[in-house]
Amino acid sequence: MLLILISLNACIKPDEFPPEPRLTSVSVSKNSIKNNSEGFTFYINFEDGDGDLGSSEIGAIEADTFSNLYITDTRYDYPFEYTIDHIPPQGSVDDISGELSVNYPSSCCIFNDANMIPKESCIPDSLKPDFDTIYFDIQMRDRAYNFSNIITQAIQVRCQEKDE
Repeated sequence: MLLILISLNACIKPDEFPPEPRLTSVSVSKNSIKNNSEGFTFYINFEDGDGDLGSSEIGAIEADTFSNLYITDTRYDYPFEYTIDHIPPQGSVDDISGELSVNYPSSCCIFNDANMIPKESCIPDSLKPDFDTIYFDIQMRDRAYNFSNIITQAIQVRCQEKDE
């Protein structure tokens, strides 16, 4: 009986992922934050078939320490850039998957002024809406410069603090 179990285990193939990174899901620690005073955390689930996510191994010649995770507030269309530490493959295959936690600073509300020009508003103003929804585009890159898919995640900013 033991021999049969060992034989079955040897036939099971590990997950096979493509060589470019792939984001499988993104979530946030909070559904809404206070205007200009409260940060939050992104939880980013990923997989990569050749295990070259993150910076090069410590001590490697010409270590890659460039930005490899991009979180873009779509209102500005300019990414916050992060560097993911080296993620070692587990076991004898190069496929890796996991979850990254990334802390993000507070954001301010943005409203269109009378001329329909977006203006940042970090100070509560009763003439402005109570909420602003921010859409973030999240993408990562591996050491071979393959970019992942983009996942968009929304969060609401409470622009006005109401007395409860």
